[in-house]
Amino acid sequence: MKKTNQTADATRPDEMVEKTVADLRMQASTLAAVEDRAAEAGDVVDISYHTVISGEDTQDERHGPDTTSIDLGQTSVREEIRAALAGRKKGEEAVAEVLVADDHSEKNLAGKTMRYEMTVTDVKERTLPDMNPEFFGKVLQKETATEEEFREGVRTRLLERLQGEHQARAEYDAVESITGLSTLEVPETLVRRQERAMIKEDEERARRARNMTLEQFLEASSLSREEYEKNIRSQAETIVRRSLVLDKVAEEMHVTVEKEDFEQEMAALASAYQIDAERLVKSLFKDEARMVEMANKIKYRKTVAAIMKAVQVSDKTAAHEEDVQGEHPEGGDDA
Repeated sequence: MKKTNQTADATRPDEMVEKTVADLRMQASTLAAVEDRAAEAGDVVDISYHTVISGEDTQDERHGPDTTSIDLGQTSVREEIRAALAGRKKGEEAVAEVLVADDHSEKNLAGKTMRYEMTVTDVKERTLPDMNPEFFGKVLQKETATEEEFREGVRTRLLERLQGEHQARAEYDAVESITGLSTLEVPETLVRRQERAMIKEDEERARRARNMTLEQFLEASSLSREEYEKNIRSQAETIVRRSLVLDKVAEEMHVTVEKEDFEQEMAALASAYQIDAERLVKSLFKDEARMVEMANKIKYRKTVAAIMKAVQVSDKTAAHEEDVQGEHPEGGDDA
């Protein structure tokens, strides 16, 4: 199992820094309503709209009115909608027709035409923040005097983020490779327990995010219960298998969770949530389930770290052997 060295790949040219700076300014921008002109590229347009869904074999369905804001500068906005709204003033109407792709995730919409009947309720102009020490300080959370220092700070953070992503990817690939080689039997009781936990989590998510039951959410997503349960089953088996394999690896590599590990974990949590560490410790030790969950997370991280260390040692050994073979090629000095 070979771990790719991603350090060099984590560097990015100045264009990436420029794009990040532009995105940061966009996020910190302000909007102000304009009354004396029509919408232009880069403006944000507030609309009230009706949605009319039509198909060859069905009657038109009319929904609304609804309201939303459309950022004309966003590439994710459909060109038909952007073109319809560009040049419109507050109070004016616009119509856009969008053909839904045949492979759309919501099967009840696939292949149909959606007509948006829109009324502009506001046109807002975006103002970007000045490139000054106040803006630099807000972004980097430290005093930054010059634009050069600011861009260097952005570059450093980008590099750290990319290196973190590469490391996470390498760790995931390592665990997947080990799991894929395993032939252990996955107990049905563990899979069922994982399935129930995942379904409960999905039910809670649907209720909180959509105010729907899981059945309603599946119906809205055009996903049958049978398909959903098949997907859940596959995911549950993968999760359980990975957990069992890592437990076995931890045992073979003598990975244990010590008191110091708990202390470090709780200190990090206390710092992140700005709460008293001693109070956190007391509350945690009263909750056995949370203690077990934390121990499992710590054990997982330590096991993955041990695997990555072993991979790095293996890579160095392999590289050394390649160098030795290169210095003493088979066949010697034959001309």
